[in-house]
Amino acid sequence: MQNNNLTNKTLHEFYKSRDYSLFGVIGNPVSHSQSPALHKEFLLNAGLSQKAEYIKINITNPAELKNIILTMPKMGFIGCNITTPFKEQVFKIVAKLALKGLAKLNSTANRMDAVNCLFFNPETGIIEAYNTDAAGFTADLEDKKITFKTALVIGAGGASKAIIAGLLDLNIRRDLHISIINRTYNKAKNIQNHFRQELVFYKPLIRVIQPKKFEIHKPSIRAIQPEKLKIQDYDLIINTTSLGLKTNEYPDIDYSKINKSAFCYDVIYPSDSPHSLTPFLQKCLDAGVDQNQQCNGYGMLFHQA
Repeated sequence: MQNNNLTNKTLHEFYKSRDYSLFGVIGNPVSHSQSPALHKEFLLNAGLSQKAEYIKINITNPAELKNIILTMPKMGFIGCNITTPFKEQVFKIVAKLALKGLAKLNSTANRMDAVNCLFFNPETGIIEAYNTDAAGFTADLEDKKITFKTALVIGAGGASKAIIAGLLDLNIRRDLHISIINRTYNKAKNIQNHFRQELVFYKPLIRVIQPKKFEIHKPSIRAIQPEKLKIQDYDLIINTTSLGLKTNEYPDIDYSKINKSAFCYDVIYPSDSPHSLTPFLQKCLDAGVDQNQQCNGYGMLFHQA
Protein backbone atom coordinates (compact mmCIF):
# COMPACT_ATOMS: atom_id res chain seq x y z
CA MET A 1 0.00 0.00 0.00
CA GLN A 2 1.92 2.99 -1.29
CA ASN A 3 -0.44 5.95 -1.08
CA ASN A 4 -3.35 5.95 1.33
CA ASN A 5 -6.03 8.52 2.05
CA LEU A 6 -6.26 7.61 5.71
CA THR A 7 -8.62 8.33 8.53
CA ASN A 8 -8.15 7.11 12.06
CA LYS A 9 -10.60 4.26 11.37
CA THR A 10 -9.03 3.00 8.14
CA LEU A 11 -5.54 3.20 9.64
CA HIS A 12 -6.60 0.86 12.44
CA GLU A 13 -8.41 -1.56 10.13
CA PHE A 14 -5.58 -1.85 7.63
CA TYR A 15 -2.70 -2.31 10.05
CA LYS A 16 -4.23 -4.21 12.97
CA SER A 17 -2.84 -7.50 11.66
CA ARG A 18 0.71 -6.26 11.04
CA ASP A 19 3.42 -7.90 13.16
CA TYR A 20 6.45 -5.83 12.15
CA SER A 21 7.61 -2.22 12.47
CA LEU A 22 6.09 0.50 10.35
CA PHE A 23 7.46 3.85 9.24
CA GLY A 24 5.79 6.47 7.08
CA VAL A 25 5.58 9.96 5.70
CA ILE A 26 2.52 12.15 6.27
CA GLY A 27 1.61 14.98 3.94
CA ASN A 28 -0.63 16.24 1.15
CA PRO A 29 0.46 15.53 -1.49
CA VAL A 30 2.83 12.66 -0.80
CA SER A 31 2.67 10.91 -4.19
CA HIS A 32 5.88 12.70 -5.21
CA SER A 33 7.81 11.79 -2.06
CA GLN A 34 11.11 9.93 -2.41
CA SER A 35 11.22 9.27 1.34
CA PRO A 36 9.95 5.66 1.06
CA ALA A 37 12.59 4.70 -1.52
CA LEU A 38 15.33 6.42 0.46
CA HIS A 39 14.37 4.91 3.81
CA LYS A 40 13.78 1.46 2.33
CA GLU A 41 17.38 1.57 1.11
CA PHE A 42 18.50 2.46 4.64
CA LEU A 43 16.44 -0.43 6.04
CA LEU A 44 17.91 -2.79 3.44
CA ASN A 45 21.47 -1.76 4.29
CA ALA A 46 20.69 -2.26 7.98
CA GLY A 47 19.34 -5.75 7.32
CA LEU A 48 15.83 -4.76 8.39
CA SER A 49 13.98 -4.78 5.08
CA GLN A 50 12.05 -7.95 6.00
CA LYS A 51 11.02 -6.60 9.38
CA ALA A 52 9.85 -3.09 8.51
CA GLU A 53 7.89 -1.15 5.92
CA TYR A 54 7.85 2.53 4.99
CA ILE A 55 4.64 3.91 3.45
CA LYS A 56 3.13 7.12 2.14
CA ILE A 57 0.15 8.51 4.08
CA ASN A 58 -1.86 11.18 2.31
CA ILE A 59 -4.00 13.13 4.80
CA THR A 60 -7.07 14.62 3.15
CA ASN A 61 -8.75 15.77 6.37
CA PRO A 62 -6.39 17.78 8.63
CA ALA A 63 -8.88 17.49 11.49
CA GLU A 64 -8.02 13.77 11.69
CA LEU A 65 -4.30 14.43 12.09
CA LYS A 66 -4.13 14.33 15.87
CA ASN A 67 -6.07 11.06 16.15
CA ILE A 68 -3.96 9.47 13.41
CA ILE A 69 -0.73 10.42 15.19
CA LEU A 70 -2.01 9.01 18.49
CA THR A 71 -3.15 5.79 16.77
CA MET A 72 0.05 5.12 14.85
CA PRO A 73 2.19 3.72 17.69
CA LYS A 74 -0.64 1.34 18.64
CA MET A 75 -0.54 0.00 15.10
CA GLY A 76 3.18 -0.71 15.17
CA PHE A 77 4.61 2.54 13.84
CA ILE A 78 8.06 3.39 15.19
CA GLY A 79 8.60 6.64 13.34
CA CYS A 80 7.04 9.03 10.87
CA ASN A 81 8.24 11.91 8.71
CA ILE A 82 6.06 15.01 8.30
CA THR A 83 6.03 17.00 5.09
CA THR A 84 4.00 19.78 3.47
CA PRO A 85 1.66 21.22 4.67
CA PHE A 86 1.53 19.75 8.19
CA LYS A 87 4.87 20.63 9.85
CA GLU A 88 3.50 23.57 11.83
CA GLN A 89 0.20 21.83 12.63
CA VAL A 90 2.03 18.78 14.00
CA PHE A 91 4.20 21.07 16.12
CA LYS A 92 1.09 22.54 17.72
CA ILE A 93 -0.42 19.07 18.28
CA VAL A 94 2.75 17.75 19.91
CA ALA A 95 3.16 20.90 22.02
CA LYS A 96 -0.29 20.33 23.52
CA LEU A 97 0.42 16.65 24.09
CA ALA A 98 3.68 17.63 25.81
CA LEU A 99 1.72 19.62 28.39
CA LYS A 100 0.00 16.35 29.32
CA GLY A 101 3.27 14.42 29.48
CA LEU A 102 2.46 12.45 26.33
CA ALA A 103 5.09 13.96 24.08
CA LYS A 104 8.19 16.09 24.01
CA LEU A 105 9.75 18.52 21.54
CA ASN A 106 13.47 18.73 21.06
CA SER A 107 15.27 22.07 20.78
CA THR A 108 15.36 22.13 16.97
CA ALA A 109 11.58 21.72 16.69
CA ASN A 110 11.05 24.41 19.33
CA ARG A 111 13.41 26.76 17.52
CA MET A 112 11.44 26.48 14.28
CA ASP A 113 7.90 25.92 15.59
CA ALA A 114 7.75 23.06 13.11
CA VAL A 115 8.19 19.27 13.14
CA ASN A 116 9.37 17.00 10.34
CA CYS A 117 10.06 13.79 12.27
CA LEU A 118 8.21 11.83 14.96
CA PHE A 119 9.62 8.93 16.98
CA PHE A 120 7.13 6.78 18.86
CA ASN A 121 9.36 5.60 21.69
CA PRO A 122 8.24 2.03 22.49
CA GLU A 123 9.97 2.03 25.87
CA THR A 124 8.49 5.22 27.30
CA GLY A 125 5.32 5.55 25.23
CA ILE A 126 6.29 9.16 24.58
CA ILE A 127 5.98 10.79 21.15
CA GLU A 128 9.28 12.55 20.46
CA ALA A 129 9.29 15.35 17.88
CA TYR A 130 12.27 16.66 15.95
CA ASN A 131 13.15 18.91 13.03
CA THR A 132 16.06 17.81 10.86
CA ASP A 133 15.32 20.09 7.89
CA ALA A 134 17.86 22.77 8.83
CA ALA A 135 20.62 20.20 9.25
CA GLY A 136 19.76 18.62 5.90
CA PHE A 137 19.75 22.00 4.17
CA THR A 138 23.09 23.14 5.60
CA ALA A 139 24.74 19.82 4.77
CA ASP A 140 23.52 20.13 1.18
CA LEU A 141 24.83 23.69 0.85
CA GLU A 142 28.18 22.66 2.31
CA ASP A 143 28.40 19.78 -0.18
CA LYS A 144 27.85 22.22 -3.03
CA LYS A 145 30.30 24.77 -1.57
CA ILE A 146 27.91 27.67 -2.12
CA THR A 147 29.09 31.11 -1.01
CA PHE A 148 26.72 33.99 -0.40
CA LYS A 149 26.15 37.15 1.60
CA THR A 150 22.57 37.98 0.67
CA ALA A 151 19.77 35.39 0.76
CA LEU A 152 16.16 35.70 -0.32
CA VAL A 153 13.74 33.22 1.27
CA ILE A 154 10.45 32.88 -0.62
CA GLY A 155 7.60 31.64 1.58
CA ALA A 156 6.70 31.80 5.25
CA GLY A 157 5.73 28.27 6.26
CA GLY A 158 7.43 25.60 8.34
CA ALA A 159 10.09 24.96 5.69
CA SER A 160 11.11 28.62 5.59
CA LYS A 161 11.91 28.62 9.30
CA ALA A 162 14.19 25.62 8.86
CA ILE A 163 15.94 27.28 5.93
CA ILE A 164 16.51 30.50 7.86
CA ALA A 165 17.79 28.58 10.89
CA GLY A 166 20.16 26.72 8.60
CA LEU A 167 21.41 29.91 6.98
CA LEU A 168 22.09 31.44 10.38
CA ASP A 169 23.90 28.31 11.54
CA LEU A 170 26.11 28.34 8.45
CA ASN A 171 26.88 32.02 8.66
CA ILE A 172 27.06 32.69 12.37
CA ARG A 173 29.06 35.83 13.07
CA ARG A 174 29.25 36.61 9.34
CA ASP A 175 27.91 39.52 7.37
CA LEU A 176 24.75 37.75 6.19
CA HIS A 177 21.57 39.53 5.17
CA ILE A 178 18.37 37.49 4.87
CA SER A 179 15.14 38.77 3.37
CA ILE A 180 11.75 37.01 3.47
CA ILE A 181 8.88 37.54 1.07
CA ASN A 182 5.46 35.95 1.18
CA ARG A 183 2.08 36.60 -0.40
CA THR A 184 0.82 37.37 3.11
CA TYR A 185 3.29 39.96 4.40
CA ASN A 186 2.30 39.53 8.06
CA LYS A 187 3.42 35.89 7.99
CA ALA A 188 6.83 36.95 6.76
CA LYS A 189 6.90 39.64 9.44
CA ASN A 190 6.15 37.04 12.13
CA ILE A 191 9.12 34.95 11.01
CA GLN A 192 11.31 38.05 11.00
CA ASN A 193 10.34 38.79 14.59
CA HIS A 194 10.80 35.15 15.58
CA PHE A 195 14.44 35.07 14.48
CA ARG A 196 15.30 38.62 15.51
CA GLN A 197 14.79 37.46 19.09
CA GLU A 198 17.47 34.85 18.42
CA LEU A 199 19.85 37.33 16.77
CA VAL A 200 19.97 39.37 19.96
CA PHE A 201 22.23 36.67 21.42
CA TYR A 202 24.57 36.44 18.44
CA LYS A 203 28.04 37.77 19.14
CA PRO A 204 29.18 40.10 16.34
CA LEU A 205 32.35 39.53 14.36
CA ILE A 206 34.63 42.54 14.81
CA ARG A 207 37.24 43.17 12.12
CA VAL A 208 40.01 45.67 12.79
CA ILE A 209 40.62 47.72 9.64
CA GLN A 210 43.31 49.98 11.06
CA PRO A 211 44.18 51.35 14.49
CA LYS A 212 41.06 52.78 16.12
CA LYS A 213 38.95 51.76 13.12
CA PHE A 214 36.94 48.55 12.91
CA GLU A 215 33.90 46.94 11.29
CA ILE A 216 31.12 45.07 13.07
CA HIS A 217 29.52 42.20 11.19
CA LYS A 218 26.35 40.48 12.35
CA PRO A 219 23.57 38.62 10.52
CA SER A 220 20.36 40.51 9.80
CA ILE A 221 16.87 39.44 8.80
CA ARG A 222 13.92 41.39 7.45
CA ALA A 223 10.54 40.83 5.88
CA ILE A 224 9.86 42.84 2.76
CA GLN A 225 6.76 43.63 0.75
CA PRO A 226 6.77 41.66 -2.54
CA GLU A 227 6.27 44.86 -4.54
CA LYS A 228 9.43 46.33 -2.98
CA LEU A 229 11.60 43.33 -3.85
CA LYS A 230 14.84 44.04 -5.70
CA ILE A 231 15.64 40.49 -6.64
CA GLN A 232 18.87 41.44 -8.39
CA ASP A 233 20.40 42.17 -4.97
CA TYR A 234 20.52 38.51 -3.88
CA ASP A 235 23.17 35.89 -4.54
CA LEU A 236 21.15 33.03 -3.01
CA ILE A 237 17.43 32.64 -3.77
CA ILE A 238 15.48 29.86 -2.05
CA ASN A 239 11.92 28.80 -2.78
CA THR A 240 10.45 27.26 0.38
CA THR A 241 6.84 27.15 -0.87
CA SER A 242 5.11 24.03 -2.16
CA LEU A 243 4.36 25.67 -5.52
CA GLY A 244 5.21 23.19 -8.23
CA LEU A 245 4.31 20.04 -6.32
CA LYS A 246 0.83 19.60 -7.76
CA THR A 247 0.86 21.72 -10.91
CA ASN A 248 3.19 23.78 -13.06
CA GLU A 249 3.21 26.67 -10.58
CA TYR A 250 6.05 28.86 -9.35
CA PRO A 251 6.49 31.91 -7.10
CA ASP A 252 5.31 35.22 -8.55
CA ILE A 253 8.56 37.19 -8.81
CA ASP A 254 10.27 39.11 -11.62
CA TYR A 255 12.59 36.42 -12.94
CA SER A 256 13.99 38.71 -15.62
CA LYS A 257 15.85 40.70 -12.97
CA ILE A 258 17.49 37.79 -11.16
CA ASN A 259 21.23 38.13 -10.73
CA LYS A 260 22.57 35.67 -13.34
CA SER A 261 25.34 34.59 -10.98
CA ALA A 262 22.89 33.89 -8.13
CA PHE A 263 22.42 30.35 -6.83
CA CYS A 264 18.77 29.24 -6.99
CA TYR A 265 17.52 26.54 -4.62
CA ASP A 266 14.11 24.87 -4.40
CA VAL A 267 13.22 22.78 -1.34
CA ILE A 268 10.86 20.61 -3.41
CA TYR A 269 11.81 18.15 -6.16
CA PRO A 270 9.92 16.62 -9.11
CA SER A 271 8.17 13.32 -8.46
CA ASP A 272 9.10 11.72 -11.78
CA SER A 273 12.80 12.62 -11.66
CA PRO A 274 14.17 13.81 -8.31
CA HIS A 275 17.29 15.31 -9.90
CA SER A 276 15.55 17.42 -12.57
CA LEU A 277 14.27 21.00 -12.50
CA THR A 278 11.18 22.19 -10.67
CA PRO A 279 8.94 24.85 -12.29
CA PHE A 280 10.70 27.51 -10.17
CA LEU A 281 14.15 26.37 -11.27
CA GLN A 282 13.03 26.18 -14.89
CA LYS A 283 11.93 29.82 -14.69
CA CYS A 284 15.35 30.72 -13.27
CA LEU A 285 17.02 28.81 -16.10
CA ASP A 286 14.88 30.61 -18.67
CA ALA A 287 15.96 33.90 -17.06
CA GLY A 288 19.61 33.08 -17.68
CA VAL A 289 20.75 31.38 -14.48
CA ASP A 290 23.07 28.50 -15.38
CA GLN A 291 21.79 25.05 -14.44
CA ASN A 292 25.01 24.46 -12.50
CA GLN A 293 23.86 27.33 -10.27
CA GLN A 294 20.64 25.53 -9.31
CA CYS A 295 19.48 22.56 -7.31
CA ASN A 296 16.25 21.10 -6.00
CA GLY A 297 15.52 19.73 -2.53
CA TYR A 298 16.47 16.09 -3.05
CA GLY A 299 19.91 16.65 -1.52
CA MET A 300 18.30 18.27 1.50
CA LEU A 301 15.99 15.26 1.83
CA PHE A 302 18.92 12.85 1.63
CA HIS A 303 20.92 14.65 4.31
CA GLN A 304 18.03 15.10 6.74
CA ALA A 305 16.77 11.52 6.45
